[in-house]
Amino acid sequence: QDDDRQAPVTPRCSPHSPAAPGSGSDDEAGFLIEDGEMHTRWDKALKGRSAADLPVEELRSLVEAGMPLKHRVGLWTRWFGSVTPWAPAAAEAADDSPTSGSDVDVVGELARLVPSDVERQIDLDVPRTWPRFFGEREQESLRRVLCAHAALNPADGYCQGLNNIAAVFILLGFDDATALKGLCSLLQTCCPGYHDRGLRGLLRDTAVLSALTQQVLPPEVVERVEKLDVPLNVLAAGHFLSLSSGSWPLTATVRLWDLLLLEGPPAVFASFLALLQLYLPSVEAGMDAQSAVADGHKEPAISFREAVERGVKEDLQLVLSQIRALIPKIPMGLIDQLRCSC
Repeated sequence: QDDDRQAPVTPRCSPHSPAAPGSGSDDEAGFLIEDGEMHTRWDKALKGRSAADLPVEELRSLVEAGMPLKHRVGLWTRWFGSVTPWAPAAAEAADDSPTSGSDVDVVGELARLVPSDVERQIDLDVPRTWPRFFGEREQESLRRVLCAHAALNPADGYCQGLNNIAAVFILLGFDDATALKGLCSLLQTCCPGYHDRGLRGLLRDTAVLSALTQQVLPPEVVERVEKLDVPLNVLAAGHFLSLSSGSWPLTATVRLWDLLLLEGPPAVFASFLALLQLYLPSVEAGMDAQSAVADGHKEPAISFREAVERGVKEDLQLVLSQIRALIPKIPMGLIDQLRCSC
């Protein structure tokens, strides 16, 4: 059987089942939509092969137009990498427990090691994460994964935003061990240092984002950014900390993550630059953001967030195509160079 059909998950969010936007703003349901045309496109491209065997360029083309859950499960677990991030801590946990015998057991044993103050923080966030669609089983899985991650990172503990990221893996049906591995992999690859106690990685990469804005975006968009009264790091913080899972519908989030897991940090920066290019409102000539508000206009930052929410719901393909167009302009070498200078 193909690798992409062997991952040990039972999807909790199957085609056409409801799922709300990530942070509990669940008055509008989103859907993990899979149509027949998507499956037909992948079946024709695969011709009996595993999705993991496709050339990268062919895979990129398929991923941009949407990926069936059965292939996403296999490709994501492959993209997580082969390293077990909890191996040293798992050995310590196993020494203290006679019940440990599998990765799933290890997640539970690690969760027991989390300090009580961190555990209380996690217990506050779990019930308000996807409340309409997380039952007791999903909440307990989320709690175990977050506690295990905190135990693996004792210097940093827990940071808000991690609950929304971990919840996506659970909604897609990954078991606790695979969800923890996905969380660790995504954070290490795409969010290095974003969730430490000083948010140092986040501050560094939002400074990189500011430099990329000047280098990559058209002059008229740069002018709009410069007229904002909100610093770019404040405007981008939520998107970077949760990788869209705190505000986008599930379908939009997982399709963005397809690109993040395939392309890495260039896709993270490209995703927010694309939103700026598509949805940042213009301010009238000779008027700054404060003057616009005083003149009865909505604050540009609020207009931007509202436009993004509409855009990802109503024209997700436009957003993804813009991200894909920007990724080649942001090579990893440029990101590394800017990180060193920021």
